[in-house]
Amino acid sequence: MKEIVIKGLDEKIYEHETPEGLKIYIWQNTKLKGSYMTLSVPYGSIHTHFKVNNKTYKVPNGTAHFLEHIKFNVDKNTTAHDLFKACGGEPNAFTTYKFTSYIVYALDNTKENLEVLLDYVYTPYFTKSIVAKEKGIIVEEANSAMDDAYAMSYFDFQRQIFHKYNYRNLITGEPNDINSITIDDVTNVFNSFYHPANMFLVVTGNVNPYEIVKITEENLSQKEFKEFVKPKIISVKEEKSVVKKHQELEKDITAAEFKYALKIPRSKFKKFNDKELRVYLYLFNQINFGMTSNLKETLREKELITNFNSSFNFTDDYVILNISSLTDYPKEVEKAIDEKLQNLEIPEKDFNRKRKAEIANLILRYENITDVNESIQNNLIIYGKVIDNVKEIYENLSITKMEEIAKLITMENKATLIIKPIKK
Repeated sequence: MKEIVIKGLDEKIYEHETPEGLKIYIWQNTKLKGSYMTLSVPYGSIHTHFKVNNKTYKVPNGTAHFLEHIKFNVDKNTTAHDLFKACGGEPNAFTTYKFTSYIVYALDNTKENLEVLLDYVYTPYFTKSIVAKEKGIIVEEANSAMDDAYAMSYFDFQRQIFHKYNYRNLITGEPNDINSITIDDVTNVFNSFYHPANMFLVVTGNVNPYEIVKITEENLSQKEFKEFVKPKIISVKEEKSVVKKHQELEKDITAAEFKYALKIPRSKFKKFNDKELRVYLYLFNQINFGMTSNLKETLREKELITNFNSSFNFTDDYVILNISSLTDYPKEVEKAIDEKLQNLEIPEKDFNRKRKAEIANLILRYENITDVNESIQNNLIIYGKVIDNVKEIYENLSITKMEEIAKLITMENKATLIIKPIKK
């Protein structure tokens, strides 16, 4: 078993690979109660077109989420929920654009809960009747999401930004997508991606790392797995431009919403490695558009907004600055954002304060088993490994580099969306 020392934080992550290829990551803290276990596969909603050996598959939007739901069926009369209930575990699962994760939180009975997690995820039980039954449940879930005008405004804007990327589409799929999913789609995805060699197990909390490895290896040794052939995701070429620069919609909402985005090619930042770029852009966003930024405070003081959020999102070839606000004054808010971006300054005092705050957050994260687990998962999905020098990266940040990056954030591919309440 390998030990990954998290530099400067006095923490370590245990890493081990089973004979079947499953990578296990364990963070032990005997001062905390319980354990949080996630078994994840780098298969998400955007991965609808892929190739295995010489065979190409195209599955409907929503297939990853559909498989996540149907995977909880153990047999005709039993679900994973029933099994976890018997050993006191609290199960859950989620699907993102890029991966699917199966979860169990357990205060005790670690062995039993881990074995149920491994058993139900790695033992397929797919029937036509279950697929048909699940369609009704997930269509209802999708309809519920589509009835939420604020939630759907996110995807309205995604479709305004992206021409071809699957980031345009609901993670659940829309009702037509869901109804078109077949048992063959589910089986092909499971057989192609759900192999130990293409997955990882993260266990955090009050656990014995050697016991976790022993339980996992003994469990997997009793299962049969075919030789793994890594699927190739078939990607699309996304245009640099946005689909539509400006759009105005009316929806059944109570407060008007304004969305603002910049679509920036990642190639602009090729001078910077991915790890430091993400950290610099995160800090840039915190300083200029974050909770305590001067811009947000000014907009609040002028009573132009009631809510304001921003983030940088990384897609395949683009970095997207996303800003969203609840406001009755979208033009004034847009003007303020434009002026901010055209007259960027990175005050050294703000830069150092935010950097120190994030270093403190890195330390605090290790007081929460869920936060540590999530951090490890994100590292593995983004980088394929646990990053052991995040504190060091923050400590070595340069305001000069931050200013260089700021100059690359330009407004040629800008999109805005105004959503107004329906006039009654």
